[in-house]
Amino acid sequence: MEYFNIPVGREGFSPEIVSKFRDILADSANRPILVHCASSNRVGAMWYIHQVLDNGESESSALEEAKKIGLRSEPSKDTPRTTSHRTSRTKGPRPA
Repeated sequence: MEYFNIPVGREGFSPEIVSKFRDILADSANRPILVHCASSNRVGAMWYIHQVLDNGESESSALEEAKKIGLRSEPSKDTPRTTSHRTSRTKGPRPA
């Protein structure tokens, strides 16, 4: 298993952070994959973004799943959930 470190500070998720996370998940060579943070809140937020932008899940469905993973708060206006963070990446298989 390869190790990737994506530090997320108080400023939250930048487009670069989101892009790096999405690129890691998009590469099947990175499976199996374990996503971790101390509180699981950031994991839930990043999973929410991945599900909406990469897997085409509805925001409500992705939010429900993210809360099960550890998201403790509603995505804020600062959470990258708009088309400005979409890329030409096509939908791929869901990570196992």
